[in-house]
Amino acid sequence: MSDGRNAELGVGGGDSRTIFPGVINRRPQTTPIEFNGTVRAFLREIGLPKDAFYLPFAPLDDRYRATYCLDNCAHAEREGLGVAVYGWIIWEARKHRFIEAEFHSVLRQGDELMDITPRPDGEEKILFVPDPARIPVFGPRGWTTYSNFISRNRVLEASRASIRGFDAALRQPVSG
Repeated sequence: MSDGRNAELGVGGGDSRTIFPGVINRRPQTTPIEFNGTVRAFLREIGLPKDAFYLPFAPLDDRYRATYCLDNCAHAEREGLGVAVYGWIIWEARKHRFIEAEFHSVLRQGDELMDITPRPDGEEKILFVPDPARIPVFGPRGWTTYSNFISRNRVLEASRASIRGFDAALRQPVSG
């Protein structure tokens, strides 16, 4: 979901090259093969809802771009194609003992959730956790969202602090 237009709150998708030195243009993380105890424990640890859904990529519009989930879903909403649902994609790299929650949006059509954003690596499905407690904000600089949760001790703590700060900032009155 990192698209270079996020504000400076330490937000948006992370760069896997900082976590996995030597990995260039290829994130080693992928959709978890199964919704297992490790994934459940991670969701509990970071305080996310326990409901998760495997969603296949649903190519709704050829104009939708990879990593622009918020724009893609906002466009689909304006076209009357559904309602944006915000939450988290869960990624894992078992070999590296790495698991991540990346802020993401999907589209709800009736009772069905659809991932309408293509993956840059061609990933065909995602593990999605809806999170109705957090919504992104669109402002003059583009979308402001949440930092990724990463299961690497200090990185996870830094992400939690960033999210608490952003949640607090959203509760402040806007002057203008």
